Parts: sequence; C-alpha cells; structure tokens
Amino acid sequence: MRTPLMALDACLLMTIGASTAGADPISLAPPPSTYVDQFYQGQWEGGPGISRELVFEDVAAFQLNSFGMEFNPSETTTTVTARLYEFTGTSTVGALLASSSVTVSDFGRGFYDVPLSYLLPGTGTRYMLSMGWNVFPHEATFFDFEGFGDFSLPQDPSYTAGPFRVLDGKAGGGTDNFVLNNFRADVSEPIPEPTSLSLLALGLAGFGVRRWRQRKT
Repeated sequence: MRTPLMALDACLLMTIGASTAGADPISLAPPPSTYVDQFYQGQWEGGPGISRELVFEDVAAFQLNSFGMEFNPSETTTTVTARLYEFTGTSTVGALLASSSVTVSDFGRGFYDVPLSYLLPGTGTRYMLSMGWNVFPHEATFFDFEGFGDFSLPQDPSYTAGPFRVLDGKAGGGTDNFVLNNFRADVSEPIPEPTSLSLLALGLAGFGVRRWRQRKT
C-alpha cells in the first residue's frame, strides 16, 4: 500500500532530481532559412548611449542568467548594460524588469556578456532584451531580419531558440529596425519556488519519521 510518507518521498526525489545548472549560452541568431543575407559586418553609425534590442516571447519557464552580443569595442574598456523590459504589440516598451552593467576589456571581436537575472514564467508573454554601451562601438554582426514589417519590407517569420520565440530586432530603446544583432543568452531551469522547498522539508521530515518507526519495530 502506498502511504502518504511514500508519496512525499517520491516528491522529494523528483525535486532533488531537477537540474538548475545552466548549459552553454543559447544562440538567438535566426536560422539561415529566415533571412535574405546571412550577416553584415562593419562600422556602426551609433554613438554612446545607443542600444540594440531583441523582442521575444517566453515559450517555456526559465531563469535568465546573462545576455550577450557579438561586437568589437572601439576603446580599451567599455561599460556594457543589459536590460529586460515588458513589451506589448509591435512597438510599445513597458516597465523595466531587470538591469545590469559591467565594464569589459576589449579583446577584439567576440561576444560580450552581461549578468542579468530574471525568472520568466513561460506564459507566452512578450519582452524586450536590450544591450547598450557608453562608447562608440567599432563593428558588429547583424542579420537581415525584419520580424514586424516595420519598414514595409517582407516580414520574416518568428523562430524558436530554446525557451525564446524571437519576434523582431529593435534599436535605440525600441525604435523600428530592419536588422537583428547577433545575441545570445545563458539560461537555466527555474529554481524551485518556496512551496516546492516546503514540500522538500516535509519530505525529509517524513523520511526521518519512517526510519525512526522502522527502528522501533
């Protein structure tokens, strides 16, 4: 007969077995079949205070750990800022949900990642991730991708990358753009909620009581 304590033990094992460690960063670049030209690499016209953005929906629950972009800074050190916003429709930027800045050393062209922590529930909600900098960037990789058709260009289909459903690229805090930068993100499985932790403690207590009863008989 399956006792309540045995059920709690099963719940305990499932909770312990859930992984919370992040794997390699997820590439958020569009697959080759969705854009006309693979990429552009060259000088940017934007100066300090400019940013590049990615609009997406969360198709599964996940813990966001960092957000990164491929570029080549023009200075020895650069302060890079990552932000996560609420987003509605095709152009409305909502509340700021998370923000983080780091100073990075120029090691040439490559990915520069900023720690950014936020738990996304996986409800298909729309968000915007932003990457900005304090000096004139030198060059970057960006894709010919037009998700919302902002410039009357052929609209490219959305695509899924891990728990992200990528919809469009933006520039300068949400301004329409017809390209998408080469972004990536480090994510992990959600950390158990307090309710799950309470079940874990209850399961441990039940396991101890059962062992004590076994020793008494």
